[in-house]
Amino acid sequence: MSKIQSTDHLVEPDNAVHWPPLLFLCELYTQALLTMGDDEFFGNNATTRNPLSLDELVSLSRQLLNVAFTLYWRDDQSHAEDGGIPGNPRYTWESVREKVTRCLLAIHARE
Repeated sequence: MSKIQSTDHLVEPDNAVHWPPLLFLCELYTQALLTMGDDEFFGNNATTRNPLSLDELVSLSRQLLNVAFTLYWRDDQSHAEDGGIPGNPRYTWESVREKVTRCLLAIHARE
């Protein structure tokens, strides 16, 4: 029987260094998806502008889905007093959840 992993590791202060790059990637990739056409997204090597292969995109979207689900599941209640994500109080858990969800919706719109 496999052990269910806790999702508490997402909000631990030890992972503070991972949030800024993840949020930057989400914002950047969301904007790229909005500006590139389907032929550029799905095109062959000569016409593609998509920096991620489809396998990498599946892996990224799976990880983002896990993050978003965890943040929706926790509903920002347990860490509301923190004022923001560990290491960067400028971003609230709600804004992180929104950015990750927006990126997932942009990816889903391409499928």
